[in-house]
Amino acid sequence: MYIFLRQLDGDAPMMGKVFSRSYRVQQEIKASSLPAAVKSQVDAAWVARWQFFRHPLHGAGYALDPEV
Repeated sequence: MYIFLRQLDGDAPMMGKVFSRSYRVQQEIKASSLPAAVKSQVDAAWVARWQFFRHPLHGAGYALDPEV
C-alpha cells in the first residue's frame, strides 16, 4: 500500500495505472499473513478509501493507457 501511494505522489502520469495498482494492493492485502481480524480491518479501510477517490476518469485512463 505504501509503494502504491508513493507512486501516485510522483511526477509521472498515473491516472491510468490507478485501477490496476489498486486492484493489486487489495489482492496483496487478502494474501497477506496478517491475523484475520486485522486483515479484515485493513481491507475495509482500503475499500472505503478506494470508493472515496475512484472516478470514471480513472477507468478512462486505464482503458487508454498503453503501459497497462
